[in-house]
Amino acid sequence: LTQTLRLPIFLESELRRREIGRHTVDFMPFFNGERATGYHGETAAAILGLTVDTTPVDVFAAGMEAVVFRLSEIIKGVQKFASPKAKLIGGGPPFRNSAFVRRCLLAFCSDIDVEIASHPEATSLGVARLCAMYVRGDRTLKV
Repeated sequence: LTQTLRLPIFLESELRRREIGRHTVDFMPFFNGERATGYHGETAAAILGLTVDTTPVDVFAAGMEAVVFRLSEIIKGVQKFASPKAKLIGGGPPFRNSAFVRRCLLAFCSDIDVEIASHPEATSLGVARLCAMYVRGDRTLKV
């Protein structure tokens, strides 16, 4: 997305000045079903609300907000099964490198603890931990 939109080098400073959701663009981030609940491979992304004044930064911001919003909806769906002490650990470059993405995460997931993982492979480590629990016969998920 960053290459397609040819985003400015000062992207993060531009995003820092923006309020979350204060634009006309709606972004449905379902490229090849990715991020679509149930993972439907034929699902396509959509960008709506473009005007002659829409900038690449508007589209990027809407896309990041949409991904984080989808994540928050999934979290809310599984939250009823989690421990009250559970926390969300965000990983990957968008969470580690973008203050805007972290602000979106806090805005959409304000009712749970959010931590940004320091390890670059946090998702892989989490999956490995779950696999180890399963192999040990531990069927409880302690977050």
